[in-house]
Amino acid sequence: EEITLSGRLCISCLDITDFTSRCEIENIHTILHLLANDIGITFLYRTSAKLLLDKGIIKEIPLQNLPIKHNSSFIWNKNSAYASEYLIMCQEIKQLYSNQS
Repeated sequence: EEITLSGRLCISCLDITDFTSRCEIENIHTILHLLANDIGITFLYRTSAKLLLDKGIIKEIPLQNLPIKHNSSFIWNKNSAYASEYLIMCQEIKQLYSNQS
């Protein structure tokens, strides 16, 4: 079952509109630049911010009781020479996550 931020807020009787100051930015480089300049907070993949985290430029805020999950899609070029390897990788990832449920 997918749990989104909006869904999690709803469980707590909150909505994204309850936050008076908010901005949606789709460019990861812009988001990281803002974070590095102490402007805002965000939800993103840890790997996206690894360099800034490792350098201590930004900090991670640990969240408790907020398990957010989402589906992922893996896409590769049709007739790719690596298609069989990609498929094996996807199956391994699927198996890994199905064992965690």
